[in-house]
Amino acid sequence: MVYVGNLPHGVAEEDLKAAFIPFGEINAVVMPPAATSQTGLASEVAIARNFALIDYGYHEDGEHAIFNMDNAEFFGKVI
Repeated sequence: MVYVGNLPHGVAEEDLKAAFIPFGEINAVVMPPAATSQTGLASEVAIARNFALIDYGYHEDGEHAIFNMDNAEFFGKVI
């Protein structure tokens, strides 16, 4: 699995698949569910899901993705 951190707000699994499919067959993209946190009596704050795990069929494909995407710009942020 490849850990992808510092994702911009609003990125979807389809966006990640499109960016990472050039490096090999992707078995799954796992993103944590969006969550909320109570910060007071009735207020809620959205907690961003700013990371994902990408599961490649072959270990070498994951390494290739890391080599090519480490510190790459993705939707305006460096991942």
